[in-house]
Amino acid sequence: YGNGWKDSNAYRLGYTYFGESYKIMGSIAYDETPAPQGKFGIPDANAYMFGLGFRKRFLDDRLDLGLAYSLALKDNRKSFIVSHDGFGQLHLLTLGAKYLW
Repeated sequence: YGNGWKDSNAYRLGYTYFGESYKIMGSIAYDETPAPQGKFGIPDANAYMFGLGFRKRFLDDRLDLGLAYSLALKDNRKSFIVSHDGFGQLHLLTLGAKYLW
C-alpha cells in the first residue's frame, strides 16, 4: 500500500448487564495501527482501550440518563519528526439523556 501502510487488526470485547431499570456496561479493546513507524506521515500507534458505562431509566421509562468513561492508551511511537516514549492517554467522559414525550 502507499507510504508503507499495512493491513491491521482491531480486537474488541464488551459486556452489558441488564438490570430491571438500569444497565452496566464495560469494554476492552486493542487496535493495531496501519501506519508505519519512522516514516513521514500521520503519526499513530497501537492503542489499548477500556470503557465503563451506566444507564438508568426514570419517570416510568420516559427519561433515560447515561454516563460513560473511556480511557485510550497509545503505545510508544517513533516518527520521522518527533519520537515519544511512554503511553499517550486520552480520557473521555460522556453524559447522555433521552426523554420520550
